[in-house]
Amino acid sequence: GGTKKIQLLLNDYIEQINDLEVGEVIVNDVSREGTLLGYDLDFFQNMVSLFDSPVIASGGAKSLLNISELFKIVNVCAAGIGSLFVYHGVNRAVLVTYPSHKEKLGVLNGN
Repeated sequence: GGTKKIQLLLNDYIEQINDLEVGEVIVNDVSREGTLLGYDLDFFQNMVSLFDSPVIASGGAKSLLNISELFKIVNVCAAGIGSLFVYHGVNRAVLVTYPSHKEKLGVLNGN
């Protein structure tokens, strides 16, 4: 997958998606996927402005604060998060973690 090149401008493709009147769109910043560098807030703000449907942002989450910033600064409806909750420590050992209820409320409330 992902190896077939097409001759279609991004804005034209987004217009086609908007014409489909989908319920929501997942936008994955593949340049940051799995890097823990943080969401590219400018990129996602641009994507939100182009789509008629709610946008789910994915790719780059680095902390709970970063997720909170995404919701506070960019009008996304959800965030895709992977590596942040899976890899742990300097050796990036697999340790599935998930924020506590209190931490999740902090993210949603901008703390």
